[in-house]
Amino acid sequence: MICYLIVRQISATTVRLPGYYIVDRVDSTGQDGRMQYDTVYHQLGDFRLTNQLGHPVSLTDVEGKVLLADFFFTSCPSICPRLSANMRRVQQAFAKNDSSLQLLSFTVDPEHDSVPKLKAYADQYGANHDTWWFLTGSKKTIYGIARNDFHLSVSGSDGDAGDFIHTEKWVLLDKHRYIRGYYNGLDTADITRCINDIALLMLEKEKR
Repeated sequence: MICYLIVRQISATTVRLPGYYIVDRVDSTGQDGRMQYDTVYHQLGDFRLTNQLGHPVSLTDVEGKVLLADFFFTSCPSICPRLSANMRRVQQAFAKNDSSLQLLSFTVDPEHDSVPKLKAYADQYGANHDTWWFLTGSKKTIYGIARNDFHLSVSGSDGDAGDFIHTEKWVLLDKHRYIRGYYNGLDTADITRCINDIALLMLEKEKR
């Protein structure tokens, strides 16, 4: 009973970090020649797209930052304006620590969302152009990122004409590009949870 009370008291003040998502299980051979089974979590691959300033950018440009991503299009009449307004709330929450967080908004309509349109849209939501990118590129590349890297549900296949993303999901990644959370970008409680998780990931100690 004493041990239980001690453990309960200690665990009450324990900080629970966001977990890891999307398991890629790999098998390897150890030094002794025996097969070892290791669970490796999915890591976002690098990409090269264009931001709202017309600059080519990649994840190597934001090495060591926590990443928060969403998907939108500038002519969206429904959820996208609310998603972008809530992303602005996240930007404002970390205004003093913006060098540690990068917001990534991918257009799902790259054929119509030109760089000038993305710039105007970003300005409409008061985006810091250095720390909040509105990204465009080929439809196949963007939809491949959504499907294969972020593991979001996408209709159609391979960025074809029938392919379309319209999701309220935000995806949070740590400094090493591992997925650490999915959130409903329209839900106030989920947004608050996301902001808290970003703060924890900023403070997370390096396991390496």
